[in-house]
Amino acid sequence: MKWFNILKMSDDIAWLMDHLADNVVIELSQFGSSDGDIVNVILKVPINPDFIEWAKDKYKIDYLEKISNLPPKHRYKIKAIGE
Repeated sequence: MKWFNILKMSDDIAWLMDHLADNVVIELSQFGSSDGDIVNVILKVPINPDFIEWAKDKYKIDYLEKISNLPPKHRYKIKAIGE
């Protein structure tokens, strides 16, 4: 079973996670008690800043921290904000 089959998320978040799948999603969790529009994600490779700029009208992507394990991992909070 894949992660997107068990985690409640909106269609917008599911679309974004599918496009970030090549980035190696290490962990994905729902943020608080949202309706699926906000997730925390840990990625192996940081999200390309050009992609963040391109998606800024539809998503709020906040870089939270670099987790200092080897290899490094990157934690983001992502919110779907519409168009």
